[in-house]
Amino acid sequence: MNNYTSKNEEIPSSVSEIFEKFIFQFKRFWFVPIALMLFISAFLCINEKRNYSPSYKAYVTFIVSVEGDYNNYYGSMTADQMESTFPYLLTSDVLIGVVAEDLGLTSVPGSIGAESLSGTGLFTITATSYDPDMAYKILNSVVKNYPTVADFVLGDTTLRVLDESGLPTEPINSINYNQCISKGMLYGLILGLAFILIVAVARQTIYNRDELKQISNVRCIGVIPEVSFKKRSKVKNEKVLITNSHISHGYLEAFRNVRTRVEKESKEHNSQVILVTSSIADEGKTTFASNFALSLSHIGKKVIIVDCDMRNPSINALFDLPGENGILELLDGKITMKEVLQKIPDTKVLALAGRNSAKNPYNYLDSKEFERLILEMKKYADYIIVDSPPSSLFNDAAIISRCVDEVLYVVRWNHVKKYHVVEGMQQLIEANGKIMGCILNRSNATIINQHYGKYYGKSKYYGV
Repeated sequence: MNNYTSKNEEIPSSVSEIFEKFIFQFKRFWFVPIALMLFISAFLCINEKRNYSPSYKAYVTFIVSVEGDYNNYYGSMTADQMESTFPYLLTSDVLIGVVAEDLGLTSVPGSIGAESLSGTGLFTITATSYDPDMAYKILNSVVKNYPTVADFVLGDTTLRVLDESGLPTEPINSINYNQCISKGMLYGLILGLAFILIVAVARQTIYNRDELKQISNVRCIGVIPEVSFKKRSKVKNEKVLITNSHISHGYLEAFRNVRTRVEKESKEHNSQVILVTSSIADEGKTTFASNFALSLSHIGKKVIIVDCDMRNPSINALFDLPGENGILELLDGKITMKEVLQKIPDTKVLALAGRNSAKNPYNYLDSKEFERLILEMKKYADYIIVDSPPSSLFNDAAIISRCVDEVLYVVRWNHVKKYHVVEGMQQLIEANGKIMGCILNRSNATIINQHYGKYYGKSKYYGV
């Protein structure tokens, strides 16, 4: 009996596995960090421009001395005292109130600052405001009123002007686009990489044999690589079949390996009828079943491939077979097996396929006629490969599994959720189906050229 991991059970991943998944997702979503960096940078630049308010600064520099005494040391001491007392005066409402009253306002529309150069007696007063004229007016008012206010603290002092800015003409601040872009790049990169990491961790799909073994305790018989065709190829909609001369050597070798293992297993268990199914849509089970049948025929085996997907038959279209009649008409007794079996061109494989669908496949699959059909076909072939709908979506595969010897379970690499695989396999096990092993399908490990385009056939509601 196979042991399965439940849907809600946490499946631990090592750091190396997470890194592997992160790299793969980064190759898929590399544009997300770039898009976020551009978007956030543009947003910050626009926001900075929208909220930008120019500031103008006017200043005046004095030398401070005590009235009647020009001693530099005493003057520098007085400047230092003014610097230390000036913040207190600014926050005390004394000077600010006097300046505001002098300007005829209720408050000072700007800021006032002061500093001294130690040991020189130099003292600088600054006034900053949103308007250059207002900054200059504030400065003049401070120069006019500060000595009177400071006289209570410092005594009688003389402020001799050495330098002044005059009316400011240029703002002291500007829009720092470089800073906005730098922040946008950093934030976008962090958010983009975080998004990719979350996708890599949260996407509970299958990446390797070990993960398959971990959730199902079913061995992986083989890994089938993703198929790529050159974009410059003149042939459109090329078939992903091993009879196609453009198929890579690695793809052919993968099927040879699967064929060898399945043959060995079949001989040990006397298995002749093999069901091929998957968990959900677009995992490539029909393409796998067809290529596996072709691969068996290459070593002289007599093979019949049966399209038991009565909801959406696709083998006829895959091999471009003529005629509408198939397994439905055979089970209804309208035609004979000899009339319905078609030889796939340029191969030794016979196909029992059709183009018509059934509203209620259960009536056909769960019938004595279907059981007799499977037994009858055993007389004409070494292997019978049966294609069915996904097992976690429909009960068809579970019904068919009662009439076959073993099941090959196709799992598409990084596509199907782990819990779907568990559900699909559980359906088969509960119907007493025997799972020979899994096929990790469409692995991208063999993709070596980014200039190649991917192709894999898709049907109406799930992929072939």
